[in-house]
Amino acid sequence: MAGNREIIHNGTMMLSYPAQMNVYFCIRLKKGDASDVSESVMEVLEEMGWLRGGTIGQN
Repeated sequence: MAGNREIIHNGTMMLSYPAQMNVYFCIRLKKGDASDVSESVMEVLEEMGWLRGGTIGQN
């Protein structure tokens, strides 16, 4: 979820692109929203092709 603070316990990274991994459990420490994500992180995600037009949480 966008902006949440979470602890994730995962296994080994899979040899795929984009990189993927199995998640064994995830604990949400704090609920957040898209406004909690810094502008610099949004820019990097857009450069990497993970976002279109700088939006989080929309298909």
